[in-house]
Amino acid sequence: MKQSISVLSTVPLTHAEFIAFDENLKQGELVVTGFECLLEGCFSTPEGIKEFRNYFYRTNHVPKAIVIPENYQESVKAVFEFTGQVRVHSEKELIDLFADIVSKLSVDIYFEAKVILQLVVHHEKATFPCKPYYIRPVPIENLLEDMKQIRICSRIDSFRGLHIADLPADAKEIWKNQILEFLERLEQKPISVEVQKNEIIVEWAGTNVIQAERLFYYLASLSNSGV
Repeated sequence: MKQSISVLSTVPLTHAEFIAFDENLKQGELVVTGFECLLEGCFSTPEGIKEFRNYFYRTNHVPKAIVIPENYQESVKAVFEFTGQVRVHSEKELIDLFADIVSKLSVDIYFEAKVILQLVVHHEKATFPCKPYYIRPVPIENLLEDMKQIRICSRIDSFRGLHIADLPADAKEIWKNQILEFLERLEQKPISVEVQKNEIIVEWAGTNVIQAERLFYYLASLSNSGV
């Protein structure tokens, strides 16, 4: 079964940050520092946590720590850290690394008991916000099905500190018309475009993420040109 990855963070990632994550991955600037096994809430009882802890000792894979919050019904996890960092350059490398860890831990049975494994990824230069990233593989068939249900709403009322409301009326209309002309040139158009006095609201289907990215870079070019 083909797989893709799900990228999570302690702070929700914006659309621009997802784009930056992909760019950093392709440039080899992301490193995997370890992984975590999470015990889902429905199994988080004192007895279940004891079994969770003992499981890794039985497999001779001792975690660096087992984190048990005061409310043990949530966020119980076993933390593993690599002796060195593993550099990754693609989604496939992340999925292959995940599969290798699963194989070594022999955790297939335990995954059926609602244990989730996730890779812990950091930006090598420690300059990218929202770290660490938690990577989980997902079946691509499910991902594509979910994407059909997703709607991306882009509310364009400013860019790089320049608010449409602050522009003179003639400049405001030029700015809006350029955006509308760009949207008309796209092969895959947005679901809806609503032009209001001081903003444009664009709604995309989940499968049109690339088109939303093109709009983002187009807006950047407008900003750089001073329009």
